Amino acid sequence: MINRLPLEILQQIFVLSCPPSYKVPAPAALPFQFTIAHVSPAWRKAALGYTALWSDIDINSLEYWDMHAKARKSALFQFAIAASAPAPLSLSLTVSSFWNNDPIAFELLETAALVSPRWRHARINIISMRHTEEYLYDEVVRILGSIRNKIPRLESLELYTPCVTGLEDILSNAPVLQHINGIDVHHTAGFKLPWSQLQTLKLSVQSRVSAAEVLAYLRNMQVCTTLEVIARDRSSISTEPNALDSCINLPRVHTATLDISLPFALLSLPSLQNLFIGRMLAQDSGPLADMLVRSRTMLSTLFCPETVFLDQRVASACSSLLHLVAYTRIEERCTSLAPVETVLEWLHNPNDSPRCPQLESLHIVHYVEPWDPLSADGVFAWVDILRQARSNTLKRINIVVGIDVYDPVAFAHTIEQSLRPSLEMQERLERGPCAVDIVFSGRSMVRQHVIRNAESEHDDLPEILRGWEERCAVFSNRVDLFVE
Repeated sequence: MINRLPLEILQQIFVLSCPPSYKVPAPAALPFQFTIAHVSPAWRKAALGYTALWSDIDINSLEYWDMHAKARKSALFQFAIAASAPAPLSLSLTVSSFWNNDPIAFELLETAALVSPRWRHARINIISMRHTEEYLYDEVVRILGSIRNKIPRLESLELYTPCVTGLEDILSNAPVLQHINGIDVHHTAGFKLPWSQLQTLKLSVQSRVSAAEVLAYLRNMQVCTTLEVIARDRSSISTEPNALDSCINLPRVHTATLDISLPFALLSLPSLQNLFIGRMLAQDSGPLADMLVRSRTMLSTLFCPETVFLDQRVASACSSLLHLVAYTRIEERCTSLAPVETVLEWLHNPNDSPRCPQLESLHIVHYVEPWDPLSADGVFAWVDILRQARSNTLKRINIVVGIDVYDPVAFAHTIEQSLRPSLEMQERLERGPCAVDIVFSGRSMVRQHVIRNAESEHDDLPEILRGWEERCAVFSNRVDLFVE
């Protein structure tokens, strides 16, 4: 019966039935597209004749010692490359640079590079292993260098490589490239990108690179809307606030992720709506406040360390804020929940008008080393005060506290003895239009919700806030405590 269907209808059925990508997840599994192509001659003709089935390829080859699995993935990869020709490719490739015993990693990467003229969206992740021989990195440079001037269709790229030089200009001639994620800046000399056409740029600054030199490149990014510049080693980044003659104006950037390695005194972002701050010291928040004031921005979402938001200049520049996410920096060894109380009291501002009066959602991620007995009574009290005072505007309060306790029994004992609210307080916080969720998490990844308003279970967060807890965990370097 199915063989009587027109070829076009059968192909559409395949597209609707298949996963979104041709993925090789495990040694025992075959991609679904590959399986349906072997059901019958008619199915094989329909599948192989429809390049859209094969043009979104996801290959992960990290079974370090299983050479049979790697060889099999290489064969499946080459099959998909051939079956999808000549269609543009969406390619995701993850390999290891532990190539002393892994020649197939070279083969996979070289196969991908050979079809670079077909790349439309590419994600290449080369996992660098310890003790990898230097000459193997030369092969990374040789293979990736071969795509230079051969990426006419490439629109977006994520590129994660070991610390190598010689790739600074491989993207200089990419006529339709608009989105770049994951580029590492090891040296500014010879570093070339199609700056004027980029809408998204996410890069990390490595080695002893001048932040001012990196900023100088950004001056031409007049169509950029999303900017991320992160220093992997904050201590090694040099900043020269006076190195540039004038402020750099990026008129269309609405979302930025920056840390203190970037001298805020040199930036103006008049369209900024969403700002993510990583690893900033409280005493360094002045340039941030100056940038917000100078830009006259109407900021709606702010991710930042707790101590940064407690700066009066920063808070005053965020009067339009709708969503606040505050987290503990890993360098701050907190032994109590007092900083959480301070943020709540700071927002309420009992002796003056409330700060951030339009705030709709508040999210706090806090890290505690419990050297002394803990108490959350002050947190519960301030949450109650804040939600009552802002009953017309505040819709959600989420507080996640990571407690540095390994033993799950000791963790549960700590919760029961000192971190649960009274029944009266629990009933009060779990009523009303403001969704309140207060959770404690231990090293065992056991999570205890001591307050959980039913409304907080609805996933009604704006898109920009999805994954807020995971992002804070990465910023605070505490993924082991905050992410399940």
